[in-house]
Amino acid sequence: MSKILVLAAAFSALVQGPPFVGQADVDYTSPVTKRVKDTMVTTLMVKNNTNGTLVRLTVDETWYDAAGALVAGGKGYVNSLEPGAVATVKIETPFNKKMSSKNYNFSHANGTVTLHKVPKLVPVAKTPARKK
Repeated sequence: MSKILVLAAAFSALVQGPPFVGQADVDYTSPVTKRVKDTMVTTLMVKNNTNGTLVRLTVDETWYDAAGALVAGGKGYVNSLEPGAVATVKIETPFNKKMSSKNYNFSHANGTVTLHKVPKLVPVAKTPARKK
């Protein structure tokens, strides 16, 4: 089997529906950041409100010092997010004592993201298959 066919098969298995292209609508919860040893760990939940699968939904976290200079950055992502699905994004950034404030940028493989902050998201449980 050629490398292209293998990659196409892997992508097809990863993406359950047609990939969404364009500006995606995403709900998100407030990021929660905690220091774990020498790492700042940020978690937040996201929900896909589009009619197609979001491929490689990415959240970039950028840290600044008190003067506004760039200090560090990290990235978290969800490889594939079906319509209506909820996922947790985890971002790990090496700790720097100059860290003072942070900013987030959301994107996906096929476009931009419009954000809607919500107080809470609950993962949708998958319906079990019916017994015959």
